[in-house]
Amino acid sequence: MDLLRRTAAHAADFLAGLDARPVAPTAGVAELRKALGHPLTDGGVDAGQVVDDLVRDTADGLLATAGGRFYGWVIGGSVPAALAADWLVSAWDQNAAMHACGPRWPSSRRWRARGSRTCSACPPTRRSGSPRARSPRT
Repeated sequence: MDLLRRTAAHAADFLAGLDARPVAPTAGVAELRKALGHPLTDGGVDAGQVVDDLVRDTADGLLATAGGRFYGWVIGGSVPAALAADWLVSAWDQNAAMHACGPRWPSSRRWRARGSRTCSACPPTRRSGSPRARSPRT
């Protein structure tokens, strides 16, 4: 659990510093390859050290898409609820393709599809959120 708390602290620090950091990366590909080119050891490395090294070595190569000053493509700007949900699904590590591997995921897809059909902003003829979404008939 300490590793997850440590990683969450790194993530929180990154998000808290978005307004002060450059939006564009300040390191190029060659610099990042050099920074990430640690030799592998026979004994391995402590997981916390791996996370700390990754944060340190990639910091200058990150595009600040999560911040409010990124006006590139239609990506970025993840909200805290979406980030937290992403952390949960990664921690749960479920296979959403098959009911036998975890019945929670197929159930949640049905729940999301049902909820999106009742959304007042969604057209009544479109089933957003469903893998079988259809365009309205004309």
